[in-house]
Amino acid sequence: MTANNGSELTPDKVLGELREVRHDLAEAIAEEHRAEVKIEAAEERIEEIEEELARESKIKVNGRTRTVEGRMVSYEEVTKLAFPSGPTKPNTKFTVTFRNAAQVPAMGELDAGQSVKVKPGHNPMNETIFNVTETVLS
Repeated sequence: MTANNGSELTPDKVLGELREVRHDLAEAIAEEHRAEVKIEAAEERIEEIEEELARESKIKVNGRTRTVEGRMVSYEEVTKLAFPSGPTKPNTKFTVTFRNAAQVPAMGELDAGQSVKVKPGHNPMNETIFNVTETVLS
């Protein structure tokens, strides 16, 4: 019996090659296990970071940076951040606009009872921006 390269195949050569292949396979399995452990650790860290980011978000309301809980901000929360003591005059309506939100559409107007999904985290370049204006109704 001869191999493709023209050398004589003997039982000892075949057994030697088989041992080498088994050794390579064992090394590959060990490396795969190490990679799986690293992937699991990375996935756990990603979950921790996502959970941390979901707890609070930075937004900008009328030019001032504010921290809010979670990733959803309601019309009522934004107006309270802009005007903590409420309307300054009777017969007042608040108009709330937003941009750079983590939703589609990323910009628009927010009405009473509505909420906006804000971008998570603490990066000032990534903040969802709200403008709240007070209009006196006649």
